[in-house]
Amino acid sequence: MGVSTAILTFLLLFVFGARTQVPLPDRRLRMIFSAEHRSDLPGFVNLLKSHPGTINIASCYCYSLGVVDSNTTLGPDNFCWDDFTKPVQAMTPPIHVQPIIAMGGTNAITNFGRAEIFAKLFVAEALKYNYTGYFMDVEFHGDKRYHDAEKYHEFLHVFGSALHEHNVSLTVLSRSANSHATPLTILNVTGGVDSFSVEESSRNWKEIIAFIRALTYHYRERGGTLIYPNGELNSAYFIRSIFQCMSDVGARELAFFANFRDMGDVWFPEMRNWLAGQPNRTTYR
Repeated sequence: MGVSTAILTFLLLFVFGARTQVPLPDRRLRMIFSAEHRSDLPGFVNLLKSHPGTINIASCYCYSLGVVDSNTTLGPDNFCWDDFTKPVQAMTPPIHVQPIIAMGGTNAITNFGRAEIFAKLFVAEALKYNYTGYFMDVEFHGDKRYHDAEKYHEFLHVFGSALHEHNVSLTVLSRSANSHATPLTILNVTGGVDSFSVEESSRNWKEIIAFIRALTYHYRERGGTLIYPNGELNSAYFIRSIFQCMSDVGARELAFFANFRDMGDVWFPEMRNWLAGQPNRTTYR
């Protein structure tokens, strides 16, 4: 952690106080489903039923936002409620349903200044649909480390704290681990954020393992990795290696930006073993 980052961390904690979080499972496997593949959703749900115990959190792009105000009304897309939330919540063992809130550009910047309205809307939504948390995909322009840091931090603090009053968690997606491109420092100290996932787009299994090790070293309690498990990674050796690495370094969360259609069956036993705390029995290099 550089000097400037350390100073920013100190100032944010001094202004907003230490974080309080909602307890999350010690090990988390999150499947993220994109609304672009709506026609695949029934197959995705059926696959979850066929492989119980392979994930414990499911997220879907249910809320794509413009600017919110006192007249804004919310509600998930029909496909998100009927085809995703209801059937997933009925599964055994239980899977946490944590829909995705997406916003970007100037809309995000404006909404940062309307945290109370934002919180009121989404707390009511969580209570209505029995969500256990939200996953935020936020993209905005500007110097996020300095110019927007305080505004972004305060928004997350207010929103997350309101969710915590009802035992609803908040996870935030970061598109890069580059400290100059994404506010990981803010996500790591903000009281409202329970965890965050950092996208790793590499298809090389050794690079993914190195990324997991580095991220966990810096952000052990809160940082998770988001990967794309496409056909190139459907190797039993790679899959065992990544979960063995996660066990070795104490990683808490792995997220998949996919919908199972690109994942081979070799993934499921290793996912189930890792969630259950069982060894994956691989020596990786």
